[in-house]
Amino acid sequence: MKKQTRGVDRKRAERTADDRLTASVIQQNRQPKTGNMLLNVTQLLANNHSQEILDTMMITHHAVLLPINFFAALLNGAAFATVICATSTRKVREIRLGSFAFIDSLCGGFGLGINILYLNGNIDCSANCALIFNPNVTSGPGVMVTLLRYSTDVLRAAHYSHFLLNCIYNWFFFVHPLQFQFFSRHRNFYMVLAFCWLFSLAGSLVVLVDGLKYHSDNIYFALRVYVIPVVHTLYTLISFGLD
Repeated sequence: MKKQTRGVDRKRAERTADDRLTASVIQQNRQPKTGNMLLNVTQLLANNHSQEILDTMMITHHAVLLPINFFAALLNGAAFATVICATSTRKVREIRLGSFAFIDSLCGGFGLGINILYLNGNIDCSANCALIFNPNVTSGPGVMVTLLRYSTDVLRAAHYSHFLLNCIYNWFFFVHPLQFQFFSRHRNFYMVLAFCWLFSLAGSLVVLVDGLKYHSDNIYFALRVYVIPVVHTLYTLISFGLD
């Protein structure tokens, strides 16, 4: 009987020591840390601090990925100007535009992945819309394939209008709020922006109708490739309205 009692007391003492050690480690990890961000994330993972992990990821998103996406938007605008002004062949112009679209969609895909993980009460309306509507992960490759394989005059015009909207949208939101507040003071600003939205939405619908018309034998392919600009435009409208 005494041996059993001693065994129970020993286990309780071990548990108490373990609890104190765990509390000490948690207290140390709560203190501010400097150094490598990757090391901090690894330590947070080890201590299962999911909220701090997500906060660190969002800081990385705003500090690294948003500037990359901003420059990708500038490249998108450069591609649009190149397509309009260049004297090279049509195929070369479309390859340039598709390449810039791929860069833009790649950056957007990383941002969308982080927004999906950040679903713990701190997520904002635009990120919530991104979770539901954002097709950035596939828009670049899809548009590139579309431009190179099924390039008609109407189709190209629709895609160019879609990219023009994307450039405007990215520009105003990645320099938000300084530039946006400056331009929004002008009376005709929202009229011009609304015209771009409507023009892009109309062009996107033309792309969808064109895809369903010429690929009625493969509805899945048509929807996968041609519905992207429509969904992206709707996402832009909803996200801007909620912000």
